[in-house]
This record gives sequence, structure tokens and C-alpha cells, in this order.
Amino acid sequence: MISIIDIFKDITERVSRKTGFKVNYIFGDSIYIRKTLAEMDKSQVTRSERYPLIALFTPFDENKNNKSYYCEVNLNFLIAVETLSDYTNESRKKNSFEAVIYPVYESFIKEIKNERRFDFGYSDIVPHISSDNYSYASRGVSSTDGVKFDRIDAMDIINLQLKVRKEQCYGKRL
Repeated sequence: MISIIDIFKDITERVSRKTGFKVNYIFGDSIYIRKTLAEMDKSQVTRSERYPLIALFTPFDENKNNKSYYCEVNLNFLIAVETLSDYTNESRKKNSFEAVIYPVYESFIKEIKNERRFDFGYSDIVPHISSDNYSYASRGVSSTDGVKFDRIDAMDIINLQLKVRKEQCYGKRL
């Protein structure tokens, strides 16, 4: 059986190699992601080992109503880097977005498009919505249980639409 979570682990590893950044990959709901990052902080994992980060938000529904595919799925991600609260938006744009987030994002989308386990038909487009989010750093982020998140600059990727090839559930690598 195919694991979308594992496919994106593979994709993130390729993004790391191609961008030169050691990109961390975490999946789960926002509370789990924040707790994992907080635990890394307590265990002396360096900030450079946590960021940049690609986070896949779960749960997600695998729509299995098309016999031509293993499933169709819409996913949500966060691409984040640590930032400083006293940065201006201009500093964030230059130091976070242009220097790190945009190159990671471009490589991420390219690797998704090149992933042979997905089918995009004749399209050169990976359908999704992206949004630069400057507010995480200025306000800080904490979960409903009070766990604080590092100050980050991030891009939200929502509704990334994929068709997963059926052959993958039988162990074939295309």
C-alpha cells in the first residue's frame, strides 16, 4: 500500500540535495508539529536542524472513487524558516522568503511535478494555492494547549491536488 507521507519524505530529501539546505520534514496536525519542534529544542537539536521545514498537515482524505488511480488527494503544507521578531517585512522578504523559502518552494513544486508516483496528465501545473505568511513572526504562534512555536516566516500551501498512480499500491516503481 502506498504511503503519501513517505512519498513526501522522499521528495523533501531530494529538495534538500537540490537546494543545498538541510530541509526538515514533519507530518501531523499543527499541535503535533509544534510539540515535535519544542521537543527538538529541549533535546539540544540545533535550529539549523529544524529549519527550513516542510510540514505536511494531517489528517487528509484519500478519495478512492476513481478506478484509474490509487487515490486523489488534496494536501496542505507549510514551508517555514526561523526568523527574528524585530525584522521588518522588508527584512523578512529578503532574508527569509527570497533567500530560503522561495528556493525551497520552487524545488518542492518541481520535485512533486517530477514524482513518477503522481499523475498530472498533460499538464505542467501542480494545482495548489500558496500564500506568504508574514504574520507568524510578528504575533508568534501557539497552539490551543499553550505550546509555543518558534518565530517563523512561512509559506502556506493549501489544496495541493494530486492523483496517485494505482500501480504503486502493488509495489511497482514507475
